[in-house]
Amino acid sequence: MSIQAYSGEYLISPIPMEMSMNYCSHKCAVCFANLNQPNRKLDFKDFVSALKTSEKGKTLRSYLLKNKYPVLLSNRVDPFALSNYKQLNAIVEMLDEREIPIAWQTRGGYGIDEILGRGKVEHWYISISQYNDGLRRKLEPGAPTITSRYELIVKLLERGQKISVGINPLVEEWMPEWEFEALCENLKEVGVKNVWIENIHLNKKQISNMTEKERCNVGSNILNSSTKRNKVTPSYFIYAHNHLTLNGFNVFTMNQPFRSSYFDEEHSVYKGKTLKTNQDFINHCFDNYSEPIEINFDQYYEFMKMDYYEKSFSDVDGFAYRIARNIYKKTLTKPFKVLKDVMFWYWDNLGISKSLHNNILFPILCYEERGKQIPYLSKSNKSYILYFDKNQHTGGVFISN
Repeated sequence: MSIQAYSGEYLISPIPMEMSMNYCSHKCAVCFANLNQPNRKLDFKDFVSALKTSEKGKTLRSYLLKNKYPVLLSNRVDPFALSNYKQLNAIVEMLDEREIPIAWQTRGGYGIDEILGRGKVEHWYISISQYNDGLRRKLEPGAPTITSRYELIVKLLERGQKISVGINPLVEEWMPEWEFEALCENLKEVGVKNVWIENIHLNKKQISNMTEKERCNVGSNILNSSTKRNKVTPSYFIYAHNHLTLNGFNVFTMNQPFRSSYFDEEHSVYKGKTLKTNQDFINHCFDNYSEPIEINFDQYYEFMKMDYYEKSFSDVDGFAYRIARNIYKKTLTKPFKVLKDVMFWYWDNLGISKSLHNNILFPILCYEERGKQIPYLSKSNKSYILYFDKNQHTGGVFISN
């Protein structure tokens, strides 16, 4: 499927749709999309069909297209890579004709000036995971240089675009502290305000799909740690987060127990057409609850809901399956049709709540009992009750034990 509802980062990203194209010729060694589907191709017929049938379609995809929600190009491919940019103008022209907004995710490449020539203000997520361009040539051999990415950021900001940078994955062996600090200084100099940092995470199948050269370039220690829950040396990750925060950046990472303005510019660009994220809910808690408070699902949902979360669609089931397929297979007997039901399933299933994909709710909204963070069950409806205490998470920086 070419264009679809963005289920892979549901409640994490505010953009509700994404589009995939051909495999990415940037050839980043740890790209999950290339490792999962190395020979994928743009299904242009599906894209055209999705647009043409959106008015009468009964899928969530059709609803989002018909109502002009933004689409991300793309979490699974760089649209400006050599393998993709020649098809991009036709795609953009068709989306523009239907007034469907676009958000961009890129390392740079070809055809960006043509996109900027449209005169639209959009959000651009620029990936920079190394400071050293020699290392970049090993890990991202087809991607533009690090210097060219700084230059791209300057160009975008001069054109009034909104920018965030992803240091994702953040890997200590690839970027020791002095390089990380130099990278942050460079980002500050070119005008970046928003930075997303994240652990490296790969599964065993993805690692097996790497070439021997890619595995060698990434490093065996990194590959071994990438499949474990604790992906980055905690002290380094804490150091990096704190350094960014103390230097004035709006920082986002899954599982951070802080208020963050990271997504504010995305919400402002696509007014009324972005999803509320769990980070937005945490911000809501910080802004409105000065005293400790218990929070149930209904309170959470009331803040998070969109106008279509209680409508029935035939393609909602993927929001559950893609997030936690093993739990899905074990516990469900019929597919989901309504996103509110998917959200409640997330909320009420500890196996999902503690996982990487349910991001920031569980570590923050919880009781602490005997040194462990736990929710508790409501006696009335057997649904989990979570807990927020603003005083436990002030200052925006981690405090090492």
